[in-house]
Amino acid sequence: NPKLENLFKKNEKIPKINFKINAEKELEYISKFIKECGDSKIPKEAKDLLALNKNEAIDILKREYEKENLENFKNELSDIWKKIEASYLETVAKLTNYNWESDEYDCYITLNVPGFADVWKKNVVFVGKKYSITVRGKIYILAHELFHIHYFQIIDKEKLPLSAKKVALNESIPIILFALEKDLNRFWPFITLDNTRKSYKEVDKNIDKIIPLWKKRKNFKEFILNSLKVLSLK
Repeated sequence: NPKLENLFKKNEKIPKINFKINAEKELEYISKFIKECGDSKIPKEAKDLLALNKNEAIDILKREYEKENLENFKNELSDIWKKIEASYLETVAKLTNYNWESDEYDCYITLNVPGFADVWKKNVVFVGKKYSITVRGKIYILAHELFHIHYFQIIDKEKLPLSAKKVALNESIPIILFALEKDLNRFWPFITLDNTRKSYKEVDKNIDKIIPLWKKRKNFKEFILNSLKVLSLK
């Protein structure tokens, strides 16, 4: 879409992703993840940290970081990400026709926090070393979580119904885009609707309902509003 591409280039703002390691932050978000998403994906040893004195728990995490070579892992992830960073962020902005709101986003590399986006702070995501077998899979997790941040920023900017933030739509949209949009799928061709559905069974029934809306959309805002109607989200 030349018109869309020109509009984006005129207002272009490609943010920077900062890769960080912070034991105190990991401890904080182990607790936050459990409150928001349950504890089924958090290892027992990580849950046990929450019962300890804060400083003791942080010291244990730091020792684990050294054993797991987390610094090296962070650097590896950062190097691979930088090869696609601009292309990925531009692609998302073009598909949604919304620029990224922040100039920088922080990605905390952890041992125990699975893929997670702090959609309230709006510029913080987490990737856990223990989740996904391949580095390429972890890069996908990072991209997926960044999309959540971008999506929530659009909802807030356009003052769309808060129901658009519910899992039913919030998770369904990136599943569809990453699997069906060639410009996104080229980064992770192993992502398909079939294999992604297995990981998101709670939204499986919604996907087929909103795929036609995506294909017929006039713009991203209209797509969200029509999806809310089809999914009866209020």
